[in-house]
Amino acid sequence: MTEEDRAQEVIRALMDEGSPEEEELHLDYPVDDRTEDIRRIEPDLPLFDKGEPVTEEKPATVETKTEREVLLYPWLEDFKKAIEVYDQMNRDSFLFWFDNLQKEGRFEDVYHSLLTLLIYARFNQTHPSDTALKNTQKVFHLTLQTDLPPEEFPPLEGALFFPSEVWRDLYIRAIPKLQEVSRRMMEGKGWETSDLDRLIRIIPHMTARNSRWAIRAIHDWIPGVIPDVSDMPIDISEGLYRVASRLGVVNPLFDYYQGKNSMGDLRIQSFARTAFPDDPGKIEEPMSRLGAKDEGGHCWPTEPRCQNCPFESFCQKLFLDFNPAEKGIILR
Repeated sequence: MTEEDRAQEVIRALMDEGSPEEEELHLDYPVDDRTEDIRRIEPDLPLFDKGEPVTEEKPATVETKTEREVLLYPWLEDFKKAIEVYDQMNRDSFLFWFDNLQKEGRFEDVYHSLLTLLIYARFNQTHPSDTALKNTQKVFHLTLQTDLPPEEFPPLEGALFFPSEVWRDLYIRAIPKLQEVSRRMMEGKGWETSDLDRLIRIIPHMTARNSRWAIRAIHDWIPGVIPDVSDMPIDISEGLYRVASRLGVVNPLFDYYQGKNSMGDLRIQSFARTAFPDDPGKIEEPMSRLGAKDEGGHCWPTEPRCQNCPFESFCQKLFLDFNPAEKGIILR
């Protein structure tokens, strides 16, 4: 045998045996173990066994917004029920009176009812609103008249910082603006809330709180003027921020409120839309009142009075040893 023949024989032998690296590449894993691994990783992955039809691959499971909300706020349904109960138990007395007027046909037209709502909203400078209701009851039958002499107006109850006579005089001066705004609202139905807020705020002594109340009341009681209030941001007061902190909606050590689009603002606005997508403003009055520092509130800056608070059963009771609003609200 020549040297060339011996070399080719060695090459054939090596090819038949296979190298150690090649053996490593062809090692087979136990079928059952691998199959179970695959099933654990993706239970919907079709296994193409011989003789079985190919099944359509199912889409991967995507966590829905509702599921994320439940994880973030497992107490959300209890919170929503508490807000509804609060609204029923603390319904503005003006709305009972207004509803009766509508049923009795005491308004001459939609413009008259709209103007009455705006007059009450302007009078409603403090909470509770008994004084504002009394003043509205005294003047609503005069609201459609123009150029009425001042002596024809009855005396009014005074408001915060305004004695009776001064408050009456300021109301008489505001009548032209109240009438103008009401007419413009009737002419341009389908208002965006931001545009409507700017319009209402031209009425003298119509605060941001007054305007938001008016917008929501008009939406609920005068159909057609405002089709949607879901985009209306809520006002974040110190009391509301404090309640949100103790519920666990914001962390006052990180989620600072520094005005619009700050982290604290974004989190609270998002929570309001999560709770009530069609009307986020439903949370504003209850949370602000529960966080008030006077006798009407529960969530005081320190040593909150949790007993009998509507949120007591599900509140996380966080940050009790300091005032969360003092830490988290940073306004320059």
